[in-house]
Amino acid sequence: MAKISIEEIQKIFKEQNFDEVIQKLLPIAQNIDNSKKISIPLWNAFQLLGQAYRFKKDFNNAVTYLKKSIEAREHWSNIKSLGIVYQQMGEYNKAIKLHSRSLDLDDTQPLTWNSLAYTQKYMKQYDKAEKNYETGIKVHLRNIVKSLNNNINSVFYPHNEVAIQPLFTQYALDAAIYLTVKKNYNSISVPNGAAAEAIIKDETRKSLYWSIQTTKDGEKTFLVMPNFFNTLLHKLLKDETYFVLLGNKAEVLELQGKEEAKKYWTEVKLFKPLFEVNRQEEATGTGLMWREV
Repeated sequence: MAKISIEEIQKIFKEQNFDEVIQKLLPIAQNIDNSKKISIPLWNAFQLLGQAYRFKKDFNNAVTYLKKSIEAREHWSNIKSLGIVYQQMGEYNKAIKLHSRSLDLDDTQPLTWNSLAYTQKYMKQYDKAEKNYETGIKVHLRNIVKSLNNNINSVFYPHNEVAIQPLFTQYALDAAIYLTVKKNYNSISVPNGAAAEAIIKDETRKSLYWSIQTTKDGEKTFLVMPNFFNTLLHKLLKDETYFVLLGNKAEVLELQGKEEAKKYWTEVKLFKPLFEVNRQEEATGTGLMWREV
């Protein structure tokens, strides 16, 4: 008899068949000897079971099995999951403590920053929520640019007017500055106008994300290429994380009566439909809304 795999459980989760998840995993949770029937680490099985109960709004069982998961292995994801349950139960202080612990283990998870800020919003700690949503946005973009493999054979994405939106430009530049510091370069430069057009027309450079310029004194400048911004925008439109974080930050800005909220709502209203079009095209096999060159 084939063992239950993580792929099988994930497929059932995606289909939102939470009763089936429970049916498959509960016997294992109740009798450790049954763990031989799965190819999933026990801590992960407990977490998946707890998550299934959470989506069914059975918070008591969710807490029980998520705690068992943490006892088996403390991981940022199961701690975050338990924090979400406590937030849904209205036990905000417990949720804050758990989300903070999750970030202690891994502070590169943008949706954990989102969960922490979301809980702080319920506690009317709007200034703290605003700060942590901001961190989540920056972390998300930094994660993306860290994964870029600078190569002349990379896919080139043509310019899209969305790329000139003020918030995208702001956060994309922050991500570029982050790479500049991470790679120990002395300064950063962004070509525009004629210089950018020349790069796009150069087949040997147009697909690059960045280039390095060295002065006579040995100073290194991180030259951010147009395809860096175009690729980053393309990747942001592949999932909802960016506009969700923007929207959540817009809400707490609005709750504080800050004029800046309008700028965030404007960009959310622009990005959300583009993401939905992209998702629909991928689902129907009609291709991406971007033309790959």
